[in-house]
Amino acid sequence: MNNGYLLLGLLPVLSVSTVAFAAGFDCTKATSSVEKMICSDDKIDAADTELSSLYGKSKRSLPPSEIPNFKAEQRAWLVIRDKRCTTLHACLSVYQERIGVLKIKASWKEDRSTISPRALYERFNMRTIKSSYGPRLNYHCNTFPFEYFSESQAKIEGKNILILDNGGDFWLFKILPGNKVSITNQIISGTYLSQIEYELKYDSTSSEWKAKEANLARAPDCVFYNLEAKS
Repeated sequence: MNNGYLLLGLLPVLSVSTVAFAAGFDCTKATSSVEKMICSDDKIDAADTELSSLYGKSKRSLPPSEIPNFKAEQRAWLVIRDKRCTTLHACLSVYQERIGVLKIKASWKEDRSTISPRALYERFNMRTIKSSYGPRLNYHCNTFPFEYFSESQAKIEGKNILILDNGGDFWLFKILPGNKVSITNQIISGTYLSQIEYELKYDSTSSEWKAKEANLARAPDCVFYNLEAKS
């Protein structure tokens, strides 16, 4: 059991204690259904403890420039959690989905500076190319493929192929010599189809792979994409 806080700067989040606090409130004074659920269920308590640990590991693995966005993402997830925690099963699913995302982020301390299908899935900056995702990237804060495609929607073939397919959007990444990548991008139900070859550069400051075609910034009022609800 985690008796501390999951910290977002000064924001207390999600911890559970039988004698003190859960989700930043006193469990003896829990009033909402979500508060009572978090305080009373052992499985959610265990998931909260794991999430707290992964949050810390993820934060330590990120470059300083990404930490503010990471904190904002966690705050956005709290809103999603409160909306979706209508039953014990649903609440546990919300935790497990977030844990899956944080496991990926916690692994970023591993080398991603060598181009590979896994590195592209986790660390390719989609904002640096023109694609069918332009409107989505304008609206959402998320940047990397894994934030839009779950592990079950991603397929790695050998050492140079990454396929992303969620039933509506299809991406094929083929790694070529010299850190070049051929990217096929298709909207399955529409007419959009592009196939372009890019030379990628690794930015060690932000720990990500970038092209030079575009530089689509995050909008100040961007919304974090809820991958869990789409999977």
